[in-house]
Amino acid sequence: MDSDAEPKLMTLSQIAPELRSSVERMPQLPVSSALGRWFVRTALKLQPGARVEGVQITSRTGDNGARVRLHRPAKPRTGAALLWIHGGGMVVGSPKQDDRFCSTTARELGIMVVAVEYRLAPEFPFPAALDDCLAAWSWLQESAEAFHLDRTRLAIGGQSA
Repeated sequence: MDSDAEPKLMTLSQIAPELRSSVERMPQLPVSSALGRWFVRTALKLQPGARVEGVQITSRTGDNGARVRLHRPAKPRTGAALLWIHGGGMVVGSPKQDDRFCSTTARELGIMVVAVEYRLAPEFPFPAALDDCLAAWSWLQESAEAFHLDRTRLAIGGQSA
C-alpha cells in the first residue's frame, strides 16, 4: 500500500446491522489533524482524576521505563492484579481517564489495578504503544513479589484499542 494514500474510512454499511445505532451515537473526535489531537488530549488531561474512598492512587516509572498508575485498595483481599489499557484508539487518552473504573475495580475486588500510560500515535508510530504495554506487563510480573501479588493471578484488560 502506498504510504501517501489517504486512509479509507469505514462506512456504516460495513458495520454489523445490530451495532449501527450504537456507532451512530458515538462522538466523532477530531483526531486526524495535529490540532484536533492536541485539543482532545488537552481536554482529557484537564479532567480531574476521580478519587474513590479506600483506594490509593500513585504514579510510577519502572526500571524498564514502564509508566503506570497504581490503584491499590486499602484492604487487599487477594494476590491478584489487573493491568488496564485505557481506550482511545492508541491516539488519545490517558490512564487518568479511567481512575474511577480502576479504583472502583480495585476496591470492589480487593486487587491492585495497574493502568498503563502508553505513548500515543501518530507522534509515536506502531508499535510504540504496544511496546509500552508490554513493558508495563513485564514490570508488573517482575514487581509481583514486592506488591505481595500472586504471579499466577495477573490479568490484562482494556477498552477500545
